[in-house]
Amino acid sequence: MRKVWKLHKKLILSGTVITGLTLAAVSGLWLFKSEESESRSGRNSQGAMETKIKASDQELKDEFLVYHSDGFMGLMDENGEIVLDAETERVKIIESLPNSSWFKCSRGDYTGFYFNTKNEWRIRTEEFSMGETSFVESNYSSYYNRETGNYGLISKDGKNIIEPGRLSGLETLTSKNNYFMTASFADGKQGVFNIEGELLGKKFDDVVLLDTFNEHINVVAARINKEEFGIFHSEEGLILSPEEVKKEGINFINSYGAAPVALYSTVEGMDGIIDREGKIVRDEEGNKLLFHYISNFSSNGYASARTLEDEAVIIDETGKIAASSLKFSEKEIHNIYGFNLDGKAIAVFLNDGKETYGMIDEKLTILSTIKNKEISKPSYLGQDLLSVRKNYNDESPALITSTGKELLSQEEAAEEEIIEIGPFTKNGLSVVANEEYDEGLLDKKGKILFPIEDGIVISINQIKNIFVIERLNENNNTSEVIYTNIDGALLYKGSEDEQLLIGERRVMIVHSNGETEVFDENGRTMGIVKVEAD
Repeated sequence: MRKVWKLHKKLILSGTVITGLTLAAVSGLWLFKSEESESRSGRNSQGAMETKIKASDQELKDEFLVYHSDGFMGLMDENGEIVLDAETERVKIIESLPNSSWFKCSRGDYTGFYFNTKNEWRIRTEEFSMGETSFVESNYSSYYNRETGNYGLISKDGKNIIEPGRLSGLETLTSKNNYFMTASFADGKQGVFNIEGELLGKKFDDVVLLDTFNEHINVVAARINKEEFGIFHSEEGLILSPEEVKKEGINFINSYGAAPVALYSTVEGMDGIIDREGKIVRDEEGNKLLFHYISNFSSNGYASARTLEDEAVIIDETGKIAASSLKFSEKEIHNIYGFNLDGKAIAVFLNDGKETYGMIDEKLTILSTIKNKEISKPSYLGQDLLSVRKNYNDESPALITSTGKELLSQEEAAEEEIIEIGPFTKNGLSVVANEEYDEGLLDKKGKILFPIEDGIVISINQIKNIFVIERLNENNNTSEVIYTNIDGALLYKGSEDEQLLIGERRVMIVHSNGETEVFDENGRTMGIVKVEAD
């Protein structure tokens, strides 16, 4: 069955017959939608990565789809109406700018334009440029006006925030998140701006924002002039200068990460807290509130700590004790090994003088226990998974669940030369390493997806809910990039006749044969649209 729409030209949108797919009508557009499909783009991929992709429970509506027709690419809405005609515009390549309504359209002859689907605003690429990952970490992007030589700032929906000319004398301008931008000046200096285009503090020889992915606070820790530290506030500027940091006896400030506070260390080796407003947490007398040790904070603002009196406690983000050793003893808890962002921590229990382990939450609720298993050096990796060793000095770890079920034995890890298992990502993947720091990839079921190989370094980055895995071969400086969805299933491995686009709400794989595979923002399949010229 097919349905025809007329706008500038006649198009036919039809489902492609594939075994096991059922026909579904979504918002007037006919496409084939499946409960589960296999990623055709990745079936020949190296490794043992899962290729079955779950079906999305979302409907296709208020969307713009990229299609391929007669060697050109265009845009249509979910009703099949052409928004950007492929053959009229002669567009060879369309690239989406993730997390935005912007598309970059190139004709292959050094001409093209940026197109915004919210208002159909277009700007020629000959006079205007944005980075390919402009909106990944921010709702804003810096752009460069080639005609004036100045920078401006634009939002993901196309609203011009800072006009070109207001930021003059810059060599580079990069939007880091919804609050901060970093810039390089023509005189070689560097600085930090807020989204309104105001310079925060002064210029520095060098400034690096330590983290910029916390969307909930408008302060950020920074390394300044390579060896100094400070705190920037998006409205108040440099609220903790390197000079003040030194005066307070602080020699290191950690990043906020996704937690509501940052940690610092003093020259005496003690730990303290910088709150979400960028201020040093102090006691009632106005002195720095210090501890012998503070773990990482959970996203809810709790950490395990050891007081100056050497008492194990749980503290909140103000440094107030939320649970003391008295409460620990009521639960037979001997010690706590930090907190993960998910609010879970490893607890050490004393039973008949022997140490056993389990998982607790921030309220000391026992979530699970590991029984009848002698282990040491437990490390919580997220996803209710732990790295453990039978003996303290064992090189290779095992991977177990929080209840003690073994997913990867120490013997299996030793065979793969694994001596370290890294934290698991949201989609259940972990980078593993040997003693030479060569790396491989492991999934949350304990399956080796990519074995450790000489000279291979693996990085995992996230664009919205799509995960980008790069395997860099340092021996010959080549790399392989693959994309997985939120479930860890292989979504895309590039080829010459197809292209991946990660849009504001949808992911698409556009094929040169006129098919467009459509996925939701989690990378779960919605169906396949077939476009044919009538």
